[in-house]
Amino acid sequence: MSCAIFLFHRIAPSADQDRWGLTVEKTEFDDFVIALKSSGTLKPLMEALQGLRAGKNGLTTALTFDDCYEDLESYAFPALRELRLAATMFPATRYVSKREPFWWEAVRSLEYSRLHMEIALDLWGGSKGHITSIIDDWCSVLKRLPPLQRDARLAELGFALEGLGSLDWPQLRDRPPEVTLGCHTHTHTVLSSLTPIDVVAELTMSSDLLFTETGNRPKVIAYPNGQPGDFSPTHESFFTDVGLEFGLTTIPGINTSADHPYRLKRIPIVPGQALAQLKKALQKQVTS
Repeated sequence: MSCAIFLFHRIAPSADQDRWGLTVEKTEFDDFVIALKSSGTLKPLMEALQGLRAGKNGLTTALTFDDCYEDLESYAFPALRELRLAATMFPATRYVSKREPFWWEAVRSLEYSRLHMEIALDLWGGSKGHITSIIDDWCSVLKRLPPLQRDARLAELGFALEGLGSLDWPQLRDRPPEVTLGCHTHTHTVLSSLTPIDVVAELTMSSDLLFTETGNRPKVIAYPNGQPGDFSPTHESFFTDVGLEFGLTTIPGINTSADHPYRLKRIPIVPGQALAQLKKALQKQVTS
């Protein structure tokens, strides 16, 4: 058996203002989910992963969303409801509870304010390259800081940052009925930047908040960033204590029953290529 897990982040009418390349436009998303449903392969994530672990024959697919961007309610939920599609969303619970911008979106917003960018350059320094490259460099550093250190660095700026954030708890409780929730940690911090005690705290807080607010105890974690070096076997030893049975990376690929349950690959959807990526995944199963 094999399992192709598709990864989305944002869905919006236009991707023009997205400097991260995470936005799939609504028309493309709608075409993708119609084709995915027509393929007859889509399963709820846990069902697909349990079948993979059991070594069942055939291809299954699953649909996932990391971060739970606030625009999912307007531009993804309607199609998921209409087609009654199974999906799993992975919110970082701090951003659900506090209703603050994702830190990376907030830092990116500096690009649109010359005054704020100049303040940041004075405090954080930067090369003489393009503003976008400088911000990318800052984000590469910030994402590997423990959350308290990252908060302190952002507070140095002395002004409130704006940007996109997460769905809130009422919106997540009102999600389409076939959508389940998974763990994406509490603060969206790369696990390898944390001490073992802090890893346990991140997992426990996320799991407990999801259960308290939605009645959903997550069984799957999607690693923040999710690349090699961002997670390790050391982290896996804590997962069973909070009920996590599977771990999803952002490493591209299709899974087989031989893959480790805490190191599963996904197919990050590239804006403009969603249907081609779906077709390729389906054809790979047919020809393999």
